[in-house]
Amino acid sequence: LDKAIIEKWNKYQPYHLEHFLYKFGYGKKIKMLDIGCGNDSITRVRNLCGPDVYYSGLDVGDYNQSQQSKDNMDEYVVVPSSEFANAICKWDNQDVIVSNHNLEHCDEPDAVLKNISSTLKKGGMLYMAFPSEDSVNFPKGFNGCLNFYDDKTHQKVPDWNKTIQILK
Repeated sequence: LDKAIIEKWNKYQPYHLEHFLYKFGYGKKIKMLDIGCGNDSITRVRNLCGPDVYYSGLDVGDYNQSQQSKDNMDEYVVVPSSEFANAICKWDNQDVIVSNHNLEHCDEPDAVLKNISSTLKKGGMLYMAFPSEDSVNFPKGFNGCLNFYDDKTHQKVPDWNKTIQILK
C-alpha cells in the first residue's frame, strides 16, 4: 500500500460508526448495548443520538474512560475477559448493538457472536467492525493498527464467513 492510501484510510476510518449512529436521528428512545465501550464511545452516541438513548456499556476494563463518560452511561459493566461473552446475556431486546473492534480481543468470539444474536431484538440493528483477514498482510508499524499484529492485544483474526454464519 502506498502512503496516499494509508493516509486516506487513517482519515476516514474513525467515521464509520458515526455514520451508523447518524441514521437513528437525534432524540429517539432506543436501547443500545455497546460491547467493548472503551474510548469514550458514550460521547459520540450522546452527541449524535441525544440523551434519550438508554446506553449500556460493557467492557473488560476502563479503556480511556473518564469519570464523566462513566457517569454519562445509563449502565456500565466491567467484567473479567473470561466472563465477557456470558455478560452480554444480561441484556435482552436491544434496539441497537455496537461491537466496534472488540471481537478480535475476545477469549470466546463465537460465544460473543451467539450472545449478540440472542440479545438483539427482531428488527434491531448491529454495528460491527473488526480487522479483515487480509490485514495480516498489510504493512506493519503505521499510525493506528493497519496490520492485525500491530496490536499485541489482538487474539485471533475474525473469520468473515464464520462470523456471518454464527450471526445468522
